[in-house]
Amino acid sequence: MKRYYCTYFDRNYLIKAIALIESIARHEKNSFEIFVVCLDEFTRIMLNKLNYPFVNLIPLHEIESRDQALIEARGNRSVVEYYWTLTPTIILRILEYNPHIEALTYLDADLFFYSSPDPIWQEFGENSVMIHEHRFSPEQKQLEVYGKYNVGLLCFKKDNRAKNVLRWWREQCNEWCYARLENGRYADQLYLNQFPIQFQGVSVLQHIGAGVGPWNHIQYRFTKDRTHRVWINDHPLVFYHFHSFTFVQPEIIVPSKYVTNPFTMDILSYCFIPYANQLLNNIRNIQTIHPDFSCGLFNEKIINKQRMFIARKSVRQAINQANVPHQLIEIDAQWDCYATPQLRQQSSTTAYQETLPIPTGKKQTPPDLILDQAEYALQKGNTPIAIHMLMKIIQKWPDYYLAYNDLAIIHWKSDDKKQAFQYIKKAYELNPFDVKVVKNIGNILINLQETQTAQNIFSHYLERFPADLTIRDMLYRLVNPVMLNLGCGKSYHSDWINMDIKSSGSDVIAHNLFHGIPYADHSVDVVYHSHVLEHMPKQFAPVFIQECFRVLKKGGIIRVVVPDLEQIVREYIKNLEQALNDDDEQAGNQYEWIMLELYDQTVRNQSGGAMLDYWKQNPMPAETYIFDRCGREAMDAVMLLRKHNVPQTPSQDLLVQAMTKPNEQILLQMAKFRISGEVHHWMYDRYSLRCLLKNVGFSDIQVCRADQSNIANFNSYFIDTDQSGKTHKPDSLFMEARKF
Repeated sequence: MKRYYCTYFDRNYLIKAIALIESIARHEKNSFEIFVVCLDEFTRIMLNKLNYPFVNLIPLHEIESRDQALIEARGNRSVVEYYWTLTPTIILRILEYNPHIEALTYLDADLFFYSSPDPIWQEFGENSVMIHEHRFSPEQKQLEVYGKYNVGLLCFKKDNRAKNVLRWWREQCNEWCYARLENGRYADQLYLNQFPIQFQGVSVLQHIGAGVGPWNHIQYRFTKDRTHRVWINDHPLVFYHFHSFTFVQPEIIVPSKYVTNPFTMDILSYCFIPYANQLLNNIRNIQTIHPDFSCGLFNEKIINKQRMFIARKSVRQAINQANVPHQLIEIDAQWDCYATPQLRQQSSTTAYQETLPIPTGKKQTPPDLILDQAEYALQKGNTPIAIHMLMKIIQKWPDYYLAYNDLAIIHWKSDDKKQAFQYIKKAYELNPFDVKVVKNIGNILINLQETQTAQNIFSHYLERFPADLTIRDMLYRLVNPVMLNLGCGKSYHSDWINMDIKSSGSDVIAHNLFHGIPYADHSVDVVYHSHVLEHMPKQFAPVFIQECFRVLKKGGIIRVVVPDLEQIVREYIKNLEQALNDDDEQAGNQYEWIMLELYDQTVRNQSGGAMLDYWKQNPMPAETYIFDRCGREAMDAVMLLRKHNVPQTPSQDLLVQAMTKPNEQILLQMAKFRISGEVHHWMYDRYSLRCLLKNVGFSDIQVCRADQSNIANFNSYFIDTDQSGKTHKPDSLFMEARKF
């Protein structure tokens, strides 16, 4: 099957992007095509003259054409922020415009491939989306606030699940995509944290040779074999992400402008020098076409005492004359390193020399490649050969847990359950946080009826990786989750624990939430409440949300539904303007209703208030508008009033009665009503509700739709939507968060 890639860049990244394109051409053995969105006309002209037969050029205006959201975004952010905004739109448009593409891999322009991309495509497999982690080294772990996952490589199938991800990501980026941390967002990147949580079919790339970069490379051992192939901890280096790689001038380079990114000589020799040589060759080629080309090649001010840099020996004399304080260390015959403490000392390592006979008669390659050959033999039905290979691996590398995992699968399929369990147990002991091993040992234990042990293993894994939906779903299937529906009213399901101030049926527990939530700490998987929070005083809201946080388990979900103040206010302003400008009766009716929506339930002094009087009218002004806004519940209430022929006369306001003819009984009646639970004591929008959740300790806070949830099988309970998919309360704000 033909493979498709895409990227985008402007003239400042042209030299790096050519290196990416040519590295793919060097290592991709399948038929392939690369779509390049040219962010300026100069880039398109240069690439057109280079005339790569496998590159399809797309000018930016074709992506932007008639896209009002992009046009608006371009006007309210910087150039770089706008480029980040483009990422999901570019991927989505290429898939939409090219119906023959089954799968598309996006690549940042500063990636460089050192070996075949086959491991990426093999892991992508049948998934709809694949992303990859930063895998920060321990000393860089604090950078995870900017995103667990990296945008550098992303894979998308042309299916509905992938398109849902892309459309959601595009909407988020169009709305907000800036170079700052704000409310759980950063650029286009931090949104990726939500992919595995909110969407089905999202996998995370496991191959450590794919996604190596300055934020993680210090934790790996770099070696090179006799064929000059680079290895990372005995895995082939697939690609390196040269983020923050900066030219001072063409023959002087800062490997990373961030001095917190450490280096070793092996990293420079095996990764950076081949890349730098490729870039210098690209510069010469471009300058034969455009002799004055210098875009992105000169940043003289970047050198300082802290930043390490590398330079060609041809400029050594000039650097010596500049009297820089750096320590000169020779890298090879052509390149020098001007070191600072950014360059780390390392124990001497040598190229991989050992050999191990395997059935094919070939010399040994590191164990993951032997594992690949064993698995290939297994697919061909050569089980004895596969077992022989796997046994050779564990003899040579006794801590290579994946070999034990495969041996467990082989023995389980041959019905040798005892031996299978011993092998999978060993794999788990070596790596209790590999998702493949966790899934396999869990399934074996469940088959052996050791469900409590399986539950403990899943729970242990989720303590470290609470967002892993695959393992969480396995745990949910193993044990019924504890789900609370607080202030449920008439919207509840028997699979939930439903509570309300008064019981409305056998599945509803009567409980006053002002007395707390009657569950122990860390005992609940899900807390849900709809149109409850606004009935509590503002001062009590943090107390109640803290109670929700207390009872939730680590990784548990809270889902909050409230009337959407922002939506109501926007409707108010729109209807006000229309009523003023159009002198239109319909606009006036809609304005009158939205005023009731905004204020009535806050200021009313008797049940139903002015909203009930409005509903009594028959015909009711702006009826369609009201039903569209308030949903089925409002429609049912109005139909019931008409069925019983309720008089249309307005109710007398108790406050007016109390003020005109003071009466203690009326005052008492009004006071009892104000604390009955019908009145709204506060209102919330996206910002205030997010702040409330964040201040209590919740994270991964996201606005969602009525039919969108991280709660397993949420739509099957018909709590926020009916069986036809219609929203019960369309005027609502839906927000979810997790306790980590």
